[in-house]
Amino acid sequence: QFHVEVSDTIAGNTILDNFAQFCRMEKNWDNNTMSSEIIEKIKKEAKDKQVLLFLSGGVDSTVTFALLNKALGQEKVLGLHIDNAFMRKNESAVIEERYKKAGFENFIVEDASDSFLKAVEKITDPQLKRKAVGEHYLKVRDEVTKKLSLDEESWLLAQGTLYPDIIESGESKNAHIIKTHHNRVEGIQALIAKKLIIEPLKDLYKDEVRIIGRQIGLSDELIDRHPFPGPGLSINVLCTTGVLSSEEEREKQKAEKKLLELDFQTFKKAENIKNLEFTTRVLPVKSVGVQGDQRTYRFPAVLDISSKTFNWKDIEKISSFITNLNPDVNRTIICLWENEGCVLQEGYCTKEALDQLREVDAIVLEELKKADWYKKIFQHLSIHTSYAKDEGRCSIVLRPVVSEDVMSARFAHLDFAILEKISTRIKALDFVDALFYDATNKPPATFAWE
Repeated sequence: QFHVEVSDTIAGNTILDNFAQFCRMEKNWDNNTMSSEIIEKIKKEAKDKQVLLFLSGGVDSTVTFALLNKALGQEKVLGLHIDNAFMRKNESAVIEERYKKAGFENFIVEDASDSFLKAVEKITDPQLKRKAVGEHYLKVRDEVTKKLSLDEESWLLAQGTLYPDIIESGESKNAHIIKTHHNRVEGIQALIAKKLIIEPLKDLYKDEVRIIGRQIGLSDELIDRHPFPGPGLSINVLCTTGVLSSEEEREKQKAEKKLLELDFQTFKKAENIKNLEFTTRVLPVKSVGVQGDQRTYRFPAVLDISSKTFNWKDIEKISSFITNLNPDVNRTIICLWENEGCVLQEGYCTKEALDQLREVDAIVLEELKKADWYKKIFQHLSIHTSYAKDEGRCSIVLRPVVSEDVMSARFAHLDFAILEKISTRIKALDFVDALFYDATNKPPATFAWE
């Protein structure tokens, strides 16, 4: 398929511009006036009502919050930050401090961690988990409005939905569902139908949201944060009963068979790839991907590299070769190290698993910031899987990506010195049995694994 609209397409914008000129289309989109136009639109949609907004602390909800405040005044807007048990380490405290520093006084923090953990308890299906989180947000909203004695007839709900959220949720014309975003669950759809939702950013991409944030005076520490969606770390904890179904076993065997049939030696010679020796296998953990504009849920291929050194460009070529010729896998990951005896264990989105992930994630983000790499990448995700020696332990996948518009992305080519520091610190944790690096672009892989 050819996607002229994504930033990775060479001369894509030029092609679109030429097409628009050929069709004699008038240019009417101006980044310089976006913020003022959105503010006017908010005033028209809100009318005399007040607005409640869920605040994850990420860029989208923060910019939405600031726009609502500018359009309606802080007295007509209430920001609700919910500690849902899925936040990063100390995240809620950091968010509260930064909002106060920015002059926001119209927000409250609600601890609903126990009820959210219960809402996702024992759920293994990624779609069902996302839906459970989204629906529970509405339940918490109802509880908060009741506790604060808010008149529901006088309030609208605002969301920081972006255009890619709508596309991946299958709402645009001819689009397939890649993953159900938490802001597109059934309860939210019902509110949209009743015109009880305001989504000021729904026509925009992430880079445009950051432009608006700067236009309205938000600080770099609020604007340059990596994206952090509402479901938080819950979608980074992969859940499983610990046993593959007979159908999944067949899928895994099929993927392994096709891996063995790939002629890597001929491909390496044709691509002039030298000094890269590896074996391949399939990890018994599924993840979400996007292939041919459609959602996939498949196993990743693993590269066990025996060469002492390698370069990322060669890895990228091998990764694309695997996913292009083996449609039964949607990711290629590198094994950085692995303890003996790892197998698929039973594992769910529990406080214990989330605490493990928080520790790992904090290490990675700290090292990225120290090495001045945090701003070079669009987002980093640490993925927690129950592929381990025993129950209660885990393996981790590192997933740093570079992107402009979220519609496409490349895996980050981290400096090996930084990767070594991260790897050493994670290896010192007493609950991690393996560490992998996701070397897959989007497509065929999505950013997150769920």
